[in-house]
Amino acid sequence: MNAESASLMMTIPESKELEFRVVLGPKAQKVKPFRLPIGKGIAGWVAKTGKSILIPDAYKDPRFDPSFDKRSGYVTRSILCVPMIYKNKIIGVMNVLNRKDGKPFTENDMRLFTIFASQAALSVENARLLYAAIEKERLDKELQVASDIQKLIIPQKKPQIPGMEVAAKYIPCKEVSGDFYDIIKVNDKEFIFVVADVSGKGIPGAMVVSTMQASLHAYLEYSTDLISVIAKLNERIISRTTSDRYITFFIGLYNAQKATFTYINAGHNPPLRISKGGEVYSLKTGGVFIGFVKWDYEQETIQLEKNDILVLFTDGLVEAMDNREVEFDEKRLIQILKDNKSKSVSQIQEKIIRGVKDHIGEEILNDDFTLLVLKYKG
Repeated sequence: MNAESASLMMTIPESKELEFRVVLGPKAQKVKPFRLPIGKGIAGWVAKTGKSILIPDAYKDPRFDPSFDKRSGYVTRSILCVPMIYKNKIIGVMNVLNRKDGKPFTENDMRLFTIFASQAALSVENARLLYAAIEKERLDKELQVASDIQKLIIPQKKPQIPGMEVAAKYIPCKEVSGDFYDIIKVNDKEFIFVVADVSGKGIPGAMVVSTMQASLHAYLEYSTDLISVIAKLNERIISRTTSDRYITFFIGLYNAQKATFTYINAGHNPPLRISKGGEVYSLKTGGVFIGFVKWDYEQETIQLEKNDILVLFTDGLVEAMDNREVEFDEKRLIQILKDNKSKSVSQIQEKIIRGVKDHIGEEILNDDFTLLVLKYKG
């Protein structure tokens, strides 16, 4: 263009500004750090209107903003500024200043520069699309790896538990989730059941789950005192996560010899106990969710009766919505349990899952979904 200076600015939609990406000329380094509000100055006017502009004498045009000249020490005489347009969207602006021969830019210069800007817009968008595709492929691979790792910390095989039938189901709504359950054999007579839900989904939630699972197994190697275990786990999560990451957590210790179930509920959806006669109890004793604040947790021990059913779940089950945004809710869950209490745990689990699917219809689950059904057979 036979010009002293040139620049290419890209629009920043979030801040409604233009940002210098390329600056060529004697004062380039002084100008490049600045941003320009869309609508202000010549380039801002072009970015706002989408119209090219040719100005023979900059200081005679009221749209010209001389502040850049003052900051850089440069003297602008003539300006040629054209928009970069891609599919009717203004993505940037190209500028040239001061023809080297001292003459103002011409209409032919503007036509040529407009062609350059059009080609530049196409190249920029093609580069963006290519980068986005590469980035998506990279993220997809990372998500798949994270998903594979998370699947490994979910029990692959349930242990044989004396006197207890168990059915478990884990349904993530994304590749990786914040839901977690575990069934841990302590010895031949004692077994730990855990259900948890981390605030937030995706990779951050999965990372917190991984930390929690590893810590939990380490603590249970030395003690099955639930109050001690959950206190240590709470401190661990507080020290290793940000304040917006917390975990609703339920842990229960089943003693096959004594037919007892000792539990702590740390801010989790209360599991349900359904007796042979159909009475329903909620397991609420415990405290606040873990990873938020130090807490003195309480535990409760219940005596199991033959054919008692325990149902542990995450909020994705009861909060599953239909197309009218009506939740499945706990009442529907309890009714299914009462209607099917004489069935096996696998049949009860299937009835619950079918009930949720029938309720949401064509809608998709918007949260992870974990379900454990236990039946004490005596």
